[in-house]
Amino acid sequence: MREARTFPYFRPMNEENKKILTFLMAGGIVLIILVALSSGAYQGGDTFQHFMIAKWSFVHPSLLFDHWGKPFFTTVIAPFAQLGYAAVTIENTVLGLVSAWYTYLIARHLGHRLAWPAALMMICAPIYFVHLNSAMTEILFSTIIVVSTYWIMKERWIAGAILLSFLPFVRTEGFVLIPFISIWFLMKRRWFAFVLLGTGTVLYSIVGSMLFYNDILWVFHQNPYKVTVDFYGSGNWHHFISTNYVTWGVPMFIALCCGTFWIFRTLKRHTGSLEENIKKEWWLVFVPSFVFLLFHSLAWWLGKLASVGEIRVLAALMPLYAVTANRGLNWMNERFLDNKAKRNRFISFYSIAVLLMPFLFFPMPMRRMRGQAVMHEVTTWLTANRSDYGRVWYSDPQIAFDTESDPFIQGDIRPYFPNDSTPSQRLKSNDIYIWDAHFAANEGRTPIESFNDTTFFKLEKVFLPEKPFETFDHNNYEVKVYRRR
Repeated sequence: MREARTFPYFRPMNEENKKILTFLMAGGIVLIILVALSSGAYQGGDTFQHFMIAKWSFVHPSLLFDHWGKPFFTTVIAPFAQLGYAAVTIENTVLGLVSAWYTYLIARHLGHRLAWPAALMMICAPIYFVHLNSAMTEILFSTIIVVSTYWIMKERWIAGAILLSFLPFVRTEGFVLIPFISIWFLMKRRWFAFVLLGTGTVLYSIVGSMLFYNDILWVFHQNPYKVTVDFYGSGNWHHFISTNYVTWGVPMFIALCCGTFWIFRTLKRHTGSLEENIKKEWWLVFVPSFVFLLFHSLAWWLGKLASVGEIRVLAALMPLYAVTANRGLNWMNERFLDNKAKRNRFISFYSIAVLLMPFLFFPMPMRRMRGQAVMHEVTTWLTANRSDYGRVWYSDPQIAFDTESDPFIQGDIRPYFPNDSTPSQRLKSNDIYIWDAHFAANEGRTPIESFNDTTFFKLEKVFLPEKPFETFDHNNYEVKVYRRR
């Protein structure tokens, strides 16, 4: 009798896979509860803005092609955004669990003796863990990179190439990574799949040009990061490495260093006769993750591409870093421990340390961060006193988020124009402007001195954090509400 055929993407699971999947699902339930109970959100203004772009894209379809919002990311989260912010964070958590599963599959495919720690390290890397409670792009980016990488390793060339082609429309760094990953396609002479790596760019270029931009090259001409933002500054070239304790976490960083040593040692010892899996690990795992780290380190060091040195960007490639770290963990376990009992104790201790890492820096459920707590007080006050004032102008997007206002129309609650130094002419009598020391002073380029003229403005209210803190330009954070006389 002929055996029943199975679709190649959905073969029956072995016992190990079932155990890992069960563990991830159980952990996912805990994570979803922690995220749902959180009152705060990681990254504040950016996460609120991404959420609002997705939420209001059903009303303003052009937002589906907003370059800063990232078109493919917006499309993926928009349906969930209609259900509220909590729905988006839960979606992000599920995507994170999918990424963890495929991280494990890659480690197993590459022949790691212990593959499951790769999934644990990825999901528990502090900067990745905290991003689950956000509407940021890094989680979807990580899901696309790890799923497409696994498909490519399994020689599902067309599916892998098409999925990977949409990476730049989740985060712009996709344009940096795809050329390096494409080398593998050329080495394997997969010409048609190589061409398909441009699918996402071609589709978005054509559709965006036809519907909104009238420019076939809008994807490049509308790039929001091609300009230098002087107030972001620059920093040390090793900034992303020296903050390893809060990005990867100390245990994972040690394993990552060991994994890096292992792969270079292996390349040196077996030049010209590398096993296929080692080639895959080099070209599809190590090279993209190293290029990504190098790209952001140089951007911050040189003060280019609107880099503010945000360590959160490393969450986008966390699955690949976890695979390299897992290789290092396996090497340590086999190199320095001479019997099974010692190895089991080491893995148990290591796993506990990895599990504890994110909670040391980002306790969950997450409370509102310092600036968010102050702005929440502002919106509570605004809601209670709304009838006393005319239009409301703001720079911090949390105002629109908390009041559920459409920030993409000139309504009663509207964003203030950046680089507008004449608020006395912009505002009408009884309008109020909510000035804050972060968004208004920096991104909005609206100095506090613009409101010093008491013949035009009256200071209505001042909001201060419980504990003083400075913004990245070293000014004390505060929020002041001015009324136009």
